[in-house]
Amino acid sequence: MKLHYLSKIKTVMGLVFAAYCGMLHAASEDVQLKMFGSDSLVDITSAKSGQPFMMVLWSIDCPPCIKELSLFRDFQPQLSKKNIVLISIDGSEPVSVIQQVLADHQLGELDQWIFSGEMVERLRYAIDPEWYGELPRTYFYEREGNRVAHSGMLTEKILTEWLQYSESLPKAVSK
Repeated sequence: MKLHYLSKIKTVMGLVFAAYCGMLHAASEDVQLKMFGSDSLVDITSAKSGQPFMMVLWSIDCPPCIKELSLFRDFQPQLSKKNIVLISIDGSEPVSVIQQVLADHQLGELDQWIFSGEMVERLRYAIDPEWYGELPRTYFYEREGNRVAHSGMLTEKILTEWLQYSESLPKAVSK
């Protein structure tokens, strides 16, 4: 009798685990990653021309980067595809792993990129010849295209100040 009861518990737990894994897999599939190549920065800045935005470089192997993703999750109502671009430098990692991290942080709706199979050094240089790969790395772009680099984790204060600055600007006139 006791053995039969344990067998049923194992079956139920297995079904619950399978359902949970299925939910995680479905959530990660909602995260759309674009491949970041040596010309992608031009595509990003052209698409966001005339509006302030921040471009954040991160990696799954960077604990401060993961903390920063949690900060972005907390600010989700104020963030959008218009004002933030997330770029994973984990080109050698399976895309599904990156998608899962972003899904876990509920950031699937943001503009997402991942380094392509090109040499990482070449892609870093295309972004900023003076950047040596330290993470997290954020670039704050002004409407005119000027940018300021920030190395290290963003704080709630820095993010709040940037959001207030970007929202206080008059809206750009579309051409």
